[in-house]
Amino acid sequence: MSEAAVAMTALVPMKVLPGWPEASYSGFHVLVLCVLAPLAVAVLFALIGKAPGWLRARHAEEVEEEIADPDVTATTSVVAQPQRAELD
Repeated sequence: MSEAAVAMTALVPMKVLPGWPEASYSGFHVLVLCVLAPLAVAVLFALIGKAPGWLRARHAEEVEEEIADPDVTATTSVVAQPQRAELD
């Protein structure tokens, strides 16, 4: 076993069932799973969160340049508001 593998085993102990072959993994896989994958998911969520604001800003710019119809707003929600029944 190399020194890097021994260091990784100390940081991330892997136990296998008796009779099973010893688990092997590289430092690159640990880096991808523990650092890069969570960063990629965080970037994805940030993009999803920022997209509506970017679309509203783009629509506002298009309205200012008279490219877009000002009656159609980018802020209209697709989900209908709840209806309240009037009781007599």
